[in-house]
Amino acid sequence: MGNELNNTQGKMSLSVNKEIPTETPINRKRLHDSFVEEKNEHRKLRKIKRKYASIEPEVIVDGNTKRIHVPSLQQLILYLLTSDNSQPDWCKVINRRAISKVLFIEIRGLNSIDFGVKSLIKVPKAIHLQKNGFKNELLPFSKAFDYMVPLTMPGSNHAVYPLMSSLVSVHLSNKERKRIVHRNSGKEATLDNLCLSLDQLEASGYPIHRDVSCATPEMVNKTPDYVSTVKFDHPGAKVFALDCEMCRTKSGLVLTRCSLTNWDGKRLIDELVKPDEEIVDYVTKYSGITEDMLKDVKTRLPDIQQKIKSIVSSDDILIGHSLQSDLNVLKMKHPRIIDTAECYDHGSGPPMKPALKSLIFKYFGKNIHDKATGHDSVEDCTSCLDLVKLKLEKGLFFGKSLRTSIFSNIAHCNKMETTGDNKKIPKSSLVIDSGLQLSGLYGPDELVQCKNDDEEVEALQNKVSEHDFVLMKLRELEFAKGISSQNDGNVEFTTSVEKAYSNLGAHFGKIYDAVPANTFIIVCASCGNLSAIRELQAEHRSFQRLFGENPNIRNKSSDSDWTLSKAQRLDDAVYKVRSSFCLMTLKK
Repeated sequence: MGNELNNTQGKMSLSVNKEIPTETPINRKRLHDSFVEEKNEHRKLRKIKRKYASIEPEVIVDGNTKRIHVPSLQQLILYLLTSDNSQPDWCKVINRRAISKVLFIEIRGLNSIDFGVKSLIKVPKAIHLQKNGFKNELLPFSKAFDYMVPLTMPGSNHAVYPLMSSLVSVHLSNKERKRIVHRNSGKEATLDNLCLSLDQLEASGYPIHRDVSCATPEMVNKTPDYVSTVKFDHPGAKVFALDCEMCRTKSGLVLTRCSLTNWDGKRLIDELVKPDEEIVDYVTKYSGITEDMLKDVKTRLPDIQQKIKSIVSSDDILIGHSLQSDLNVLKMKHPRIIDTAECYDHGSGPPMKPALKSLIFKYFGKNIHDKATGHDSVEDCTSCLDLVKLKLEKGLFFGKSLRTSIFSNIAHCNKMETTGDNKKIPKSSLVIDSGLQLSGLYGPDELVQCKNDDEEVEALQNKVSEHDFVLMKLRELEFAKGISSQNDGNVEFTTSVEKAYSNLGAHFGKIYDAVPANTFIIVCASCGNLSAIRELQAEHRSFQRLFGENPNIRNKSSDSDWTLSKAQRLDDAVYKVRSSFCLMTLKK
């Protein structure tokens, strides 16, 4: 036994006690090997291209296609543009690799009758469209679409949810959620780890301060006329909240009020500011600013900039809600930012940004921004402070939905072609004036804001070649029909319903001509009387508020009472609006 052990040890020692060189050679691939591997990779890619180039792509939508929901459309888009292999069961896709782009258009105000279909309520399958049933103004649509697919819009029995928000927010699988939670287990929320990273600052449109870690001179020099905070020692607060109110001039938004508070909510600055340019819209409903308020104001933008610089050091923390808007109107840079629009997620998940008003109501049960005199910037400062303090108390994942977005999923996949130096090109997304409040890292690669549908069509014509997924919303018809109020000073829509239909047909014709072959086009209609739903919902909220103050209100006969009849009217109106449709085609 001992001899066997010794022999074994000897054998072991022979394999170990080889002559060891004084310098261990570095294990690296030879240049020739790398070249061969790269060549093989390109040969493989060319083979795949040839294989799929010989097969005509097709997305089969026919009379057997069942009523679908928005997640079904989301699944199809991801199947066409990513490596996701979960093929939809409601349509058949042939050679998805050859489908170059997906264009998604929302058009509120379109009705099924515009295409010769009387009603879609309780219709279970797609309807073949008769070309002579199309409204004359919409003839360009007849050349593209053969079937109308019934679509149930997102919502509940009592409410209709925004289509775009539901489309772009993607649920994570249970496995992915567990992986994220496990990776971050034990991490507490601190002021330091709530500060935005360089990627987050850039993606959300913040001006980049030179003290931001890893910031390049090119990033910093994008805003050479901005004033930067500087480092200095000072007693007292190291954390501040900032909020600004703005009015509109011909060149854009300008500062008209600035408020700064310390961590305890004590106001340090709260001043009206007179802009150099003439104000064309005071936007009093939101800003709370009137012409009389600014009449005798002497404070100018440079005065406020210097006051902030004298209070806030560059190593202090600034807190605000979508603070990039405030810093850009202040023309100032600061490196350490906590943005409550990034700390908390929108109810539908990223890439949408939550409104400050909705966060405060959700987590504190308080109403803000409900005064006839407009917003209060000091109130906004203290609201942001309350949200950050709550986050520190509850933890890093509090208020987060653990979702991702359709844009980030698409960005993780590469195009079939490569660059001149054989590098892979990631796929990209473009959003044209969708009305979404988009969150930085989860948002599209490019966002173009337009004032009307003409500008949207022009933007698509100029940029569609650069992107793989395009999301747009044509709004002229919805404003002409009074479905939505024109409360955004950035939009310009003044036309009759008849003219809006005519323009819509012409716009779609231009869009169809602009996109290349093998582009899959989805048009989603949002129809029905949304104003009636909003009125009934407002009445219901009013009753809930009154009932909370006086539970005996049900015993009184009053116009403000919420009856079963009104509840049924609300449910019926919601059901009609949610019974919508979409049109789909693959351009050949």
